[in-house]
Amino acid sequence: MGGLRRKRDKTENGEYVRSFHASSVDEKFELLGIMANVFSVAPESLSTLFEGTPSIRKDTLRFIQLREDFKTAKTASRLNALVAES
Repeated sequence: MGGLRRKRDKTENGEYVRSFHASSVDEKFELLGIMANVFSVAPESLSTLFEGTPSIRKDTLRFIQLREDFKTAKTASRLNALVAES
């Protein structure tokens, strides 16, 4: 239930933030959403978060490396393959 509420709140807040038409704020808010998801998705779903501008992808990778299962769930090897593709 908490995850669904967080997702709904993020969506509503994102709509409000986009109304300012400030690309730098939009990018930071996008990163905030990714950060929130990094710690709640399964390892095999992390690639779905690895999108956006090069800056966002770099920050996403930094946060993914903080996951407890980064090395044990073969997350590191999956993400290295993704980084090589981008």
